[in-house]
Amino acid sequence: MSNSCTKATSLTGKLLASSFSHVHLSDITYIRDCTSGNIMLDPSNMYPESFHPADIRRSKDFRRKARWYSRTRRPTRYLLIDFGLSRRYDPANGPPLDKPLRGGDKSAPEHQDLKTRCNPFPTDVYYLGNLVREDYMQVFAFPSPPYSQY
Repeated sequence: MSNSCTKATSLTGKLLASSFSHVHLSDITYIRDCTSGNIMLDPSNMYPESFHPADIRRSKDFRRKARWYSRTRRPTRYLLIDFGLSRRYDPANGPPLDKPLRGGDKSAPEHQDLKTRCNPFPTDVYYLGNLVREDYMQVFAFPSPPYSQY
Protein backbone atom coordinates (compact mmCIF):
# COMPACT_ATOMS: atom_id res chain seq x y z
CA MET A 1 0.00 0.00 0.00
CA SER A 2 1.39 3.44 -0.88
CA ASN A 3 2.28 5.93 1.84
CA SER A 4 -0.59 8.29 0.91
CA CYS A 5 -3.02 5.35 0.87
CA THR A 6 -1.78 4.31 4.33
CA LYS A 7 -2.25 7.88 5.59
CA ALA A 8 -5.76 8.09 4.13
CA THR A 9 -6.72 4.73 5.64
CA SER A 10 -5.37 5.73 9.03
CA LEU A 11 -7.12 9.10 8.91
CA THR A 12 -10.40 7.54 7.72
CA GLY A 13 -10.26 4.97 10.50
CA LYS A 14 -9.61 7.65 13.13
CA LEU A 15 -12.47 9.83 11.88
CA LEU A 16 -14.91 6.92 11.80
CA ALA A 17 -13.79 5.80 15.28
CA SER A 18 -14.39 9.34 16.53
CA SER A 19 -17.95 9.23 15.14
CA PHE A 20 -18.57 5.87 16.80
CA SER A 21 -17.14 7.13 20.08
CA HIS A 22 -19.59 10.05 20.05
CA VAL A 23 -22.51 7.68 19.39
CA HIS A 24 -21.37 5.29 22.14
CA LEU A 25 -20.93 8.11 24.66
CA SER A 26 -24.62 8.86 24.05
CA ASP A 27 -25.40 5.23 25.04
CA ILE A 28 -26.43 4.42 21.48
CA THR A 29 -25.21 1.45 19.46
CA TYR A 30 -25.04 1.68 15.69
CA ILE A 31 -24.78 -2.08 15.30
CA ARG A 32 -26.04 -4.16 12.47
CA ASP A 33 -25.76 -1.55 9.74
CA CYS A 34 -22.14 -0.42 9.84
CA THR A 35 -21.57 -0.71 6.10
CA SER A 36 -19.96 1.61 3.58
CA GLY A 37 -23.41 2.49 2.25
CA ASN A 38 -24.32 3.99 5.62
CA ILE A 39 -21.26 6.20 5.98
CA MET A 40 -21.32 9.40 3.96
CA LEU A 41 -18.36 11.63 3.14
CA ASP A 42 -18.75 15.41 3.20
CA PRO A 43 -16.69 16.46 0.14
CA SER A 44 -16.58 20.22 0.86
CA ASN A 45 -12.92 20.21 2.05
CA MET A 46 -11.76 18.03 -0.84
CA TYR A 47 -13.75 19.94 -3.48
CA PRO A 48 -13.92 23.57 -2.27
CA GLU A 49 -15.89 24.67 -5.36
CA SER A 50 -17.94 21.46 -5.50
CA PHE A 51 -18.21 19.21 -8.56
CA HIS A 52 -20.74 17.99 -11.09
CA PRO A 53 -22.95 15.16 -9.76
CA ALA A 54 -22.55 13.15 -12.98
CA ASP A 55 -18.74 13.38 -13.07
CA ILE A 56 -16.71 14.42 -10.02
CA ARG A 57 -13.76 15.31 -12.25
CA ARG A 58 -15.75 18.24 -13.72
CA SER A 59 -16.79 21.55 -12.18
CA LYS A 60 -20.37 22.08 -11.06
CA ASP A 61 -21.22 23.81 -14.38
CA PHE A 62 -19.30 21.07 -16.30
CA ARG A 63 -17.16 23.71 -18.11
CA ARG A 64 -13.79 22.95 -16.53
CA LYS A 65 -11.95 20.42 -14.44
CA ALA A 66 -12.95 20.36 -10.79
CA ARG A 67 -10.34 21.54 -8.33
CA TRP A 68 -9.80 18.81 -5.77
CA TYR A 69 -7.47 17.79 -2.94
CA SER A 70 -6.73 14.40 -1.45
CA ARG A 71 -8.13 13.32 1.92
CA THR A 72 -4.64 13.50 3.38
CA ARG A 73 -4.19 17.14 2.31
CA ARG A 74 -7.70 18.26 3.21
CA PRO A 75 -9.21 15.96 5.84
CA THR A 76 -12.88 15.37 5.34
CA ARG A 77 -15.81 14.68 7.62
CA TYR A 78 -17.70 11.39 7.74
CA LEU A 79 -21.37 11.16 8.65
CA LEU A 80 -23.15 8.09 9.97
CA ILE A 81 -26.62 7.67 8.46
CA ASP A 82 -29.47 5.16 8.78
CA PHE A 83 -29.93 4.61 12.49
CA GLY A 84 -32.90 2.31 11.84
CA LEU A 85 -31.34 -0.69 13.58
CA SER A 86 -29.58 1.28 16.31
CA ARG A 87 -30.58 1.11 19.95
CA ARG A 88 -30.33 3.47 22.92
CA TYR A 89 -29.56 1.84 26.26
CA ASP A 90 -30.01 3.14 29.79
CA PRO A 91 -26.64 2.97 31.59
CA ALA A 92 -28.50 2.70 34.92
CA ASN A 93 -29.47 -0.84 33.92
CA GLY A 94 -25.83 -1.94 33.64
CA PRO A 95 -24.15 -3.32 30.54
CA PRO A 96 -26.80 -4.16 27.96
CA LEU A 97 -27.43 -7.66 26.72
CA ASP A 98 -29.35 -7.76 23.49
CA LYS A 99 -30.44 -10.43 21.06
CA PRO A 100 -28.44 -10.28 17.83
CA LEU A 101 -29.98 -8.59 14.83
CA ARG A 102 -28.15 -9.10 11.58
CA GLY A 103 -27.77 -6.10 9.30
CA GLY A 104 -25.33 -5.54 6.47
CA ASP A 105 -22.26 -7.21 8.02
CA LYS A 106 -23.12 -10.72 9.16
CA SER A 107 -19.62 -11.77 10.18
CA ALA A 108 -19.48 -10.91 13.91
CA PRO A 109 -18.63 -14.10 15.83
CA GLU A 110 -21.07 -13.31 18.64
CA HIS A 111 -23.93 -13.10 16.13
CA GLN A 112 -23.47 -16.45 14.46
CA ASP A 113 -26.06 -18.35 16.49
CA LEU A 114 -28.65 -15.51 16.63
CA LYS A 115 -29.82 -16.67 20.09
CA THR A 116 -27.16 -15.79 22.65
CA ARG A 117 -27.59 -12.29 24.09
CA CYS A 118 -24.46 -10.15 24.07
CA ASN A 119 -23.26 -6.62 24.75
CA PRO A 120 -23.75 -4.72 21.46
CA PHE A 121 -21.06 -2.08 22.08
CA PRO A 122 -18.08 -4.39 21.39
CA THR A 123 -19.95 -5.64 18.32
CA ASP A 124 -20.04 -2.06 17.02
CA VAL A 125 -16.27 -1.88 17.39
CA TYR A 126 -15.88 -5.18 15.52
CA TYR A 127 -18.09 -3.96 12.66
CA LEU A 128 -16.18 -0.69 12.38
CA GLY A 129 -12.85 -2.52 12.29
CA ASN A 130 -14.18 -4.96 9.71
CA LEU A 131 -15.47 -2.09 7.55
CA VAL A 132 -12.07 -0.34 7.60
CA ARG A 133 -10.30 -3.63 6.87
CA GLU A 134 -12.52 -4.63 3.96
CA ASP A 135 -13.28 -1.26 2.36
CA TYR A 136 -10.11 0.74 3.02
CA MET A 137 -7.20 -1.60 3.68
CA GLN A 138 -7.93 -4.33 1.15
CA VAL A 139 -7.50 -2.17 -1.92
CA PHE A 140 -6.94 -3.09 -5.52
CA ALA A 141 -3.69 -2.06 -7.12
CA PHE A 142 -4.15 0.44 -9.95
CA PRO A 143 -1.36 1.34 -12.37
CA SER A 144 -1.82 4.99 -11.38
CA PRO A 145 -4.20 7.02 -9.20
CA PRO A 146 -7.60 7.49 -10.89
CA TYR A 147 -7.11 11.27 -11.20
CA SER A 148 -3.43 11.32 -12.16
CA GLN A 149 -4.25 12.50 -15.70
CA TYR A 150 -6.05 15.61 -14.38
